[in-house]
Amino acid sequence: MATALACSISRLLQVCVDEAHCVSEWGHSFRPAYLRLGHILKTVLQPRRILALTATATMPTEACIAQVLGIPTDGIVRDSPVRDNLRLQGDGHSLVSVLPLSQVGVDVFFHATPPAQLAPRCPVVAALLAAKTRCFKGCHKVSMAKLVEAGNMSSSMAMHQLSRLAYHREIHFEVSRAKALSWQVLRPPPEGGVPALAQVMTQRLLQLEALELRRIDVLYSIMAGAAAAADQEAFIRASVPPYFDSPQAMPSFPQGGPPPPVEEPIGTFKTVRGFLMEQRGRMEGRPPMSATAWRKCGLWGKFTKTDFRWIVKAARVEISRADREEAARVALEGPRASSSAAATSKAGPAKRQKRG
Repeated sequence: MATALACSISRLLQVCVDEAHCVSEWGHSFRPAYLRLGHILKTVLQPRRILALTATATMPTEACIAQVLGIPTDGIVRDSPVRDNLRLQGDGHSLVSVLPLSQVGVDVFFHATPPAQLAPRCPVVAALLAAKTRCFKGCHKVSMAKLVEAGNMSSSMAMHQLSRLAYHREIHFEVSRAKALSWQVLRPPPEGGVPALAQVMTQRLLQLEALELRRIDVLYSIMAGAAAAADQEAFIRASVPPYFDSPQAMPSFPQGGPPPPVEEPIGTFKTVRGFLMEQRGRMEGRPPMSATAWRKCGLWGKFTKTDFRWIVKAARVEISRADREEAARVALEGPRASSSAAATSKAGPAKRQKRG
């Protein structure tokens, strides 16, 4: 490929290698092609100049980049890693701060000391008890959101304190595989309180989600339209510029491509309901359905002509319906359990009197 490229162009004036530290610093996403850059540049492309850019190279990394790409020592320009035009500051008007991803839930098992005795000297245990966790066979189940709210601490601080307790063999804990985005309220919102702020943030995230889905649909429409067109290159050249040049927030579909996805409410609801019923046993934690489960469900081939937002809506409706049914079942079993306990307590003295 490099030889064909060299034959098709004259000698290049300049080749720019961005993120040049990847030539030296090998990570989980390392691609061996980086190591072949130097050989291709010297023997095949032979540009007049090579410009390698990086903002994170240490001195050893810098030397490796220069060696691989053939850059002389006098051609290296190194600036201060903390430049004068960079500032770390807050505007004082932010209401929330985005925290790192955290586990959705935590299961805690106590060993040596009861939690009530640990709570006075361990804030995370006090938060665990204040959150009114469910305890089943010695396992305290708590959502991370309730834990950090009850303890007024970050999720990372809660995990650090739990790890310390586990190190001293007071507890052992297990975290859920599912993770969720965390937010910290920096100061009370001026109007409507936290519920109003949560509503605004939810609407904003939904808009971003809809925009991301529309971009995927537009890209699919362009590719599908090109596949059906007589002149594929002409179709792509005519369809791509309007996507980038349009002032509309929501990009429109290209002319001549497949139409926008349509809603199929009946089939969608039936399929999503069947999938959720099949996965019901895995819906104990929150969120009710993890992204991993959705990706592996294998039903997406049925929805190539369906707007994904409709699938999300169907899932929410089905999950809400299941939650209502579960709440109704618990409410119905509550009086029955109380009646059974009362009947047992009344029958006990009568039996004892008979025996007496």
